[in-house]
Amino acid sequence: MFPILLVAASFFTVWALSFDLADYFNRAGRDNLKRLALTGVWSLYAVLGIAVGIRYHVIHDRAIGYLLLALVAVLLLVFATRMDLGTFRPVLNERTLAFAFGIASGYLTTYLLWRNRHRLSVLEQRAWSIYPVFIVRACFLTL
Repeated sequence: MFPILLVAASFFTVWALSFDLADYFNRAGRDNLKRLALTGVWSLYAVLGIAVGIRYHVIHDRAIGYLLLALVAVLLLVFATRMDLGTFRPVLNERTLAFAFGIASGYLTTYLLWRNRHRLSVLEQRAWSIYPVFIVRACFLTL
């Protein structure tokens, strides 16, 4: 029963935070800041979920963190890459900080998982090969 409640609580927390942030920035008319805030909140929640899952040996918490990091990558690649070619700045633009959150969350997750690899389940250590997945994700977002 505990894993179901944990998944439900995590889902509603992320949904409520996302809805509140989106509503605030929609009223302010700041679409880029909305994406930045959502990326930051989802990245932070994912890394904290993975850290708590490692600390208390709860695989469901880590799985929620993995899923959120995948959603952050999709959010960045699909929604944060829209641009106007007439005014686009290739390096320092309004999306740079959002990508920085996504990249930092990938590297931090990889470090946490590598450092605490003895606490991971056998499935995470062998079958999923979890470290290369997050290294590749972070490197790809860095490009």
